[in-house]
Amino acid sequence: MELVIRMVKGFVVFLGAFLFFGFQLQAQEIWLQPNKIQYKAGDTLKISFQRGVNFDGRRLNVSKSQVERLELHQASGVQNLASDMIENAKFNVSVPLESEGTKLVVAQTSGNTVKYTAGEFNVFLKDNGLDEVISRRADTNASNNPATESFTTCEKLLVQAGGTKDNSFEKVVGLPLEIIPDKNPLALKKGDVVHFKILFQGKPLFGAKVRIWNYYDHLTTTQNIFTQQDGTIEMIISGAGSWLVNVVKMIPAKDGNAEWQSYRGSLMFGIR
Repeated sequence: MELVIRMVKGFVVFLGAFLFFGFQLQAQEIWLQPNKIQYKAGDTLKISFQRGVNFDGRRLNVSKSQVERLELHQASGVQNLASDMIENAKFNVSVPLESEGTKLVVAQTSGNTVKYTAGEFNVFLKDNGLDEVISRRADTNASNNPATESFTTCEKLLVQAGGTKDNSFEKVVGLPLEIIPDKNPLALKKGDVVHFKILFQGKPLFGAKVRIWNYYDHLTTTQNIFTQQDGTIEMIISGAGSWLVNVVKMIPAKDGNAEWQSYRGSLMFGIR
């Protein structure tokens, strides 16, 4: 009986480790998560850094030293939030929304490194449509080699305070990898068409795989769309809920700490 108990306990430990490892392997999306999607003037916007798979996230620990930019963009100007960021907290940022309007939160972090086995890296490349990297590894007989990735996050979050909407949503803020909608996503409804432009280093990114998630009523749906020559994709809003637009760009790294440098871009917003 004691042997059976030990075996069961061992299996539980193994299962937990396996599930954790599996989550870590798949958990590639990184975004800014607000405490809600609609605010009133005077409410406090609370934000956490999230990392997850299929729009199912866990809090991502980000240190202040990793944050290159953390800002609130609104009609009245730009507010630097980096100095008020709290590490290892449920919410990393809390900022009062003193006026109505569309609010754009921007974050850029660096100093993130991931080591992969060959199999893990190949799955990551395929999932994110990074065919150029796959081809380059094949051409250099490196497809079966492990890899190290240094990545920079380029995150945007749109929220609405009150009923007054403005053009803050379309602001180009100069992130290395940036997602810009052509309409205010917070004003859209089911059946509306919206275009997103993807810029890398300020130029349209052609052929990038854009992954889109919608979460509503405990159901997550996914779309994969590749950018056109002008860096845009077209999407139809299928319904209300939380939306995440995600894209990854990877290039050879210039320093010796990693073989590859990636930029992980995201735009999160909600539709009522």
